[in-house]
Amino acid sequence: MPPAERVVVDTNIFVSRLLRFDSVPGRAAEKAIHQAVLLVSQPTMSELADVLAQAKFDRYVTIEQRLQFIRSLPIPHNLFPSFILSANAATRRMTSFWKWR
Repeated sequence: MPPAERVVVDTNIFVSRLLRFDSVPGRAAEKAIHQAVLLVSQPTMSELADVLAQAKFDRYVTIEQRLQFIRSLPIPHNLFPSFILSANAATRRMTSFWKWR
């Protein structure tokens, strides 16, 4: 069996996957998530959390859906911002983050 393909996915592609599953970037992200090894860094995951914390996404997906999406990514949890791993802390952090935007 050949080794799994390794793929770097940009924050914008993850956001597209969350908002428009059927878009070209959304389908590409879905394929990468299920068929490849995702190569991401801690700064990328922090950026994804910060981007998804923006209030402009409220009309499309709830905060709980955004957090669940981040947590569902097949990457080591040590790359997640620490507040993402705790549901209560994540909600408080993202909610307070929105107040300052």
